[in-house]
Amino acid sequence: MTSEYERAERFAKGYIKYFKDFNPKPEDLDVFIYGFVSGINSNSFPDWDLVNIIIEEEVSDDKELYKTLLIC
Repeated sequence: MTSEYERAERFAKGYIKYFKDFNPKPEDLDVFIYGFVSGINSNSFPDWDLVNIIIEEEVSDDKELYKTLLIC
């Protein structure tokens, strides 16, 4: 069974990679986020606070990217 941290870490790292691969325009960001999140089974949603902490750790050198990727 996957721990909550492992699920959040897998989501955060996948989300960062997906963003960097596709590099969406600012006006397409809402659609990008919706597309990524909607691909996840609702039973496996990670803890969003934990996801944001991991995103911050992963992109701490790029504050603009962190603010863009932050999930509310």
